[in-house]
Amino acid sequence: MPRSSEYVLLVQGVASRTRRSDIEYEFDKAGPVRNIARIRDDETLIEFKHRSDASWAYKNLDRLDLDGSTLRVHWAEPADFDAFGWEWFE
Repeated sequence: MPRSSEYVLLVQGVASRTRRSDIEYEFDKAGPVRNIARIRDDETLIEFKHRSDASWAYKNLDRLDLDGSTLRVHWAEPADFDAFGWEWFE
């Protein structure tokens, strides 16, 4: 099993007032977003349709300022999927 996803990103530092639509707007700049789920108040999983789009978002949207918070973008790992109730698919 791979150690991290190639399609799904874990985004940390999401402000509590940040709406799903705001997150989708920013990350959709990378390419089609397939799914977004909030795990905890400040963490979100974002699944992309294409690996290259996820890679672009990982490289270009890390440290993005959104609603006064600096987002940290990481490749999702199997434990992140568990926290969201998602099944690991890679």
